[in-house]
Amino acid sequence: MTLHTSDAIALVELWAGIKNYVPVKDQKQAAEQFITNIDEAGLVDLSVTGNDLSGVCDIFDKAMRTFLEENGLEIDTDFEEWDE
Repeated sequence: MTLHTSDAIALVELWAGIKNYVPVKDQKQAAEQFITNIDEAGLVDLSVTGNDLSGVCDIFDKAMRTFLEENGLEIDTDFEEWDE
């Protein structure tokens, strides 16, 4: 089962709630693993919706950008603006 983009945003919001329980120094790595798990479970087609999931959490945005780059997926130019 693959979630639609509007449903997939709920996963980012889930991350935003979970990250408060992860030490700050570990949040980027935890976000990267969270995204990898989402991809491996096939919950979201990140090649299509990856850029649509940005804007809720800076840490998640950076981890998503890393994931997209490492997997050779296209990064929307608007998405790149979230980088520091």
